[in-house]
Amino acid sequence: MSLSSRPAEAAGGENRSARDGSLLPDARLSARGLTRRFGPLVAVEDVDISLPAGCFLSVFGPNGAGKTTLLKMLSLLSRPTAGRIWVDGEEAVRGAAARTLRRRMGFLPHQPLLYGHLSPRENLSFYGRLYGVPRVRERAEEVLAFVGLADRADDPVRGFSRGMAQRASIARALIHDPDILFLDEPFAGLDRPGARMLMDTLGRLRDEGKTLVLTTHNLEIGLALCDEVAILDRGKVRFASARSGVDAEGFAELYESRTGGGGGGKGRRTVAVDGMRGMREGPRRTGSADAAAGGFREHFTHAAVILWKDLLSERRSREAIVTMAVFALLVMVLFNFAFELGEQWKASVGSGILWTAFLFSSVLGMNRAFAMEKEGECIQGILLSPADRGSVFLGKLAGNLVFLWIVEAVSLPVFGVLYDFPLDRLFLVLGPVVILATIGLATVGTLFASIAVNTKAREVMLPLLLFPVAIPMVIGAAGATTGILAGGSLADQAVWYRLLGVYDVVFLVISIWVVDYALEE
Repeated sequence: MSLSSRPAEAAGGENRSARDGSLLPDARLSARGLTRRFGPLVAVEDVDISLPAGCFLSVFGPNGAGKTTLLKMLSLLSRPTAGRIWVDGEEAVRGAAARTLRRRMGFLPHQPLLYGHLSPRENLSFYGRLYGVPRVRERAEEVLAFVGLADRADDPVRGFSRGMAQRASIARALIHDPDILFLDEPFAGLDRPGARMLMDTLGRLRDEGKTLVLTTHNLEIGLALCDEVAILDRGKVRFASARSGVDAEGFAELYESRTGGGGGGKGRRTVAVDGMRGMREGPRRTGSADAAAGGFREHFTHAAVILWKDLLSERRSREAIVTMAVFALLVMVLFNFAFELGEQWKASVGSGILWTAFLFSSVLGMNRAFAMEKEGECIQGILLSPADRGSVFLGKLAGNLVFLWIVEAVSLPVFGVLYDFPLDRLFLVLGPVVILATIGLATVGTLFASIAVNTKAREVMLPLLLFPVAIPMVIGAAGATTGILAGGSLADQAVWYRLLGVYDVVFLVISIWVVDYALEE
């Protein structure tokens, strides 16, 4: 194993052997110069790492040391500000290469990354399909039995205790049998049987040739499990050694000396340990073996899996559709009593009321669609998977379209009754306008919802972003609706159809192009 952190001013100094010497030729996981900055804050600075198959590394450090940030970069969840990462010699770059390598990685973070309205079995089926696990149902049953949740496999996760949720999260991290497993304080919330189960599991995975990286505050458990030890503080590696070279009784004192406040000269600034003792060589797989899994079929499958999950969650919670439908119907009813519309105003004012109801109700639904992903940080679970960001966007877009179309199908008959429009004309003639306009509205709304969900005031941010950009769509939809309600033919509304069609295509292409940055961790 090689693990080090070099201060910038020491580029040619004491740590050159660790950086300029080649990384271990049999390294399963390697990184060089990993750095992550958040504005002026340097969370992780210039870290090198090289771990062979079968290696178990325990990383210790105080809160704020950069442990979680380091794991997020190594698991390809977060892009480093600087530095490079390899798995079995294949560099993790953006695009298909990174997606291929994510199949081989598992991550157990602080949050369970589980959907509360779904059961453990349904959560595992969802994640298993994202990773392309064959016979996913059988695999889910096997993992649930292993973590002791077979008898609670069909209960909603939201009713679980912290320890039970952690067991389910362990099952999620193991569902695709990863070669590399990252664990961020995994023993938090587990009772003694659960902790023993996890320790036995980690030992077995190491014996199978898996590479494991654990961060923990528990010095005793961390030392008992690992082959290699590292101490991280303020983003830098302060100590690294083989476990055999560490005195367990004196490690607490060593830890305090490396992470204590103040002082620290060169001895604390950088430590490198080279020359790993003989390790077990686990199963070796190259990224190219999975390259054929890409392509249109995989993208479609990932989008369909996300759509299935959204529909199932909505069926259980009944939050988005009910809220949207009630709001749209209230708008129509209130405006109906507020205005006495003559025949000359009915078509123009009615179209404005209809699209006002649809526009504002859509904000409620699309906000909720991504808020669900933030609960328990489930969005991280999706981004950790090999699913392309564009596929994630298309899956969320498809779910929003289904919800909006259901609300519109419920609202149009009420609108027809309240404002005295024939129902056959509303569905047969106005239907294509509603479909085209809703595609554009859902496309832009889904993109902006993915951006707004990471802000503190997402309920306010989404309409602020959406409404200005939706103006061309609203104008086209309202114009076509007015003409149709006034008795015009479809041919008379050709200009509005063209406007809506161009709007849909332009923003769908833009959204798929920029969503990778919108969903960046």
